[in-house]
Order: sequence, then C-alpha cells, then structure tokens
Amino acid sequence: MRNSPLLIAAAATFIACTSAPTAAGPVCKPKLTLTQVRFSEARNRQRTWTANFAVDSKHCIESSGMFEIKFVRLKEFGPDLTFTERLKWSADMTEVSLDFWWDEAVGDYWIGDITPCSCAD
Repeated sequence: MRNSPLLIAAAATFIACTSAPTAAGPVCKPKLTLTQVRFSEARNRQRTWTANFAVDSKHCIESSGMFEIKFVRLKEFGPDLTFTERLKWSADMTEVSLDFWWDEAVGDYWIGDITPCSCAD
C-alpha cells in the first residue's frame, strides 16, 4: 500500500500538534496579609465584621483584582454555615467589611483563591 502525500501531511500535523509541550507563562498573585480584624457591637440588630489587609502587588501590572474570604458563620439559633465572599483588593491596603445579624458570629475565616495577575517582571 502506498502512502499518499495528503495522509503523510495530516499525520505529521497531528503529531506536531499533540506532542508539543505547552509552555505556560509565570503565574503572579499579590500577597495579602491580614493586619487587623474587628467585630462591631450590635446596632439595629446587625454587627459588622471588618478586616484590613496589607497588599503586596509589586509583581503585578494591575493595581487591583479579586480574592475570596471563606467564613464559618456561627448562628445562635440555627446551624453553622460555611460560605465564601468574593471581594476586591487594591494596591497597598484594603479594608473589607461584611454585615451579620445580631445573633451571628464569625467562627473562622481564611483567604481563599486570589485571582492571578499579569506579571510585571
């Protein structure tokens, strides 16, 4: 059986496209560090959880981006709840706040996913 030039070209293209390693560029993310956390007294049946973050974004071209904080909410008269809030960071310092009902408290919190940024280096 003779190999046709079209079949050889198709096979060569397939091999070149599937066997070549994909080169991924470097992934950069800002570094977020909690500097202060506070929970207000109840006013109008609500309390406010506030956190301040120091943001080191020297490796990023952008001066802002998105990140997540994951919470475990404790409820006096109901089940505990784990949830995620998607928030925006900006260069140097970010303050974020979230309102809770008077009978709720924050049992735990941590920084979740930080959206990658374009690398400045």
